Amino acid sequence: MNACIITIGDELLQGFTRDKNSEWLSQRLIKYDVHVESKVTVPDEKSKIILILKRIISDQYDYVFITGGLGPTHDDITRISLQSYFEVSTEIIQEHHLRLIAWYQQRNINPPENLDSQSTILSGSTPIPNAVGSALGMAIKFQGVQIFILPGVPAEMTDMMENTVFPQYFQRSEIQRFITLKTMGKGESKIAEDIKDLIVQYQQDVKIAFLPHPTGVNIRLKQISNKQDLVRTVANRIVKRLNHLVYSLNDQTLEEVIGKLLRTSGLTISIAESCTGGWLAKRLTDNPGSSGYFLGSITAYHDNLKKTVLNIPENILKKYGAVSEQTARLMAESVSRLTGSSIGVSTTGISGPSGGTQIKPVGIVFIGISYNGHTSVNQFNFNMNRNLHREMTCTTALNMVRLLLLEKFSHTR
Repeated sequence: MNACIITIGDELLQGFTRDKNSEWLSQRLIKYDVHVESKVTVPDEKSKIILILKRIISDQYDYVFITGGLGPTHDDITRISLQSYFEVSTEIIQEHHLRLIAWYQQRNINPPENLDSQSTILSGSTPIPNAVGSALGMAIKFQGVQIFILPGVPAEMTDMMENTVFPQYFQRSEIQRFITLKTMGKGESKIAEDIKDLIVQYQQDVKIAFLPHPTGVNIRLKQISNKQDLVRTVANRIVKRLNHLVYSLNDQTLEEVIGKLLRTSGLTISIAESCTGGWLAKRLTDNPGSSGYFLGSITAYHDNLKKTVLNIPENILKKYGAVSEQTARLMAESVSRLTGSSIGVSTTGISGPSGGTQIKPVGIVFIGISYNGHTSVNQFNFNMNRNLHREMTCTTALNMVRLLLLEKFSHTR
């Protein structure tokens, strides 16, 4: 089955708002064996909405998803445009309208003048309840195409899809079509060479694509035949071949993987950050349950804090500098000692755009890991912009922790 997504809104075209809806829909529809073959964004203009819809309907997609333009303001014209295109009247769902009025009355708020628009649907369509916002969605079949019309607010759209559209209109596919393997530690061309024979062997049944990004390479497997569970077999063979380069085949983040390893091993972790400014600690604590293994962090950005809080000797800072192997080593050891954690991690570097020298250029970074009386420090040079430098430093530090845990507790993988 195939689908097209139409997103409506000037703010999307002008780049002020990110199109999260089509991203989410594309990823979720795959699980129902529905493949998005095109995405179109149109402005808040009736004539252009109708023109695009005519073209999309003529292409005979199985499903069309339309998001945006259902609000109560003057620029929300999706409903009016569709009414004109389908040549139908409208009706008000009184139950929903009364519920909205009651909501405003309970809060002593004057309802907007066009509140009734939020309860108005096209005649012949089926209302889609909105438990998060005010505007009803609609489902309508036209010329053999099943069309879903949904609000543009992502929280509303996703809730309506999960609680109404998917349960009532779709069935999960019995065949798993996609698996994404996340890797770190080797480039795209090297990985491709390592699994070249597998790509050739399964090319008639599984399409393998490489998606490189600054912090790693994702390997996307798409099963194009109907052989049961073949994509899983191929994924397992790639994981066995690449070994610890692969950190996830269940769409987990690196920090989620590390959290599981820490919980399983019973170890704790603490962070001493300089150049990453607390970003590393944030990524670890974004995980629910991280309090079970994350003890704390010290963002010692200024050298005075490195001296007074992390107890880095002044003579070390003067002789080697804050950005050095020696300082990174002591930072990792100190934060582990101060917090009582099993593992101490440190980051110190020059994110730029200024501050570099010939000896220590912008991009240089030292990452230290202290565990069980042993401390290792690795030097890198991520010659990127400031934010990307810090992201790569955090990701590399997390991967170093992952590899340490796998080395010491390989049975937890």
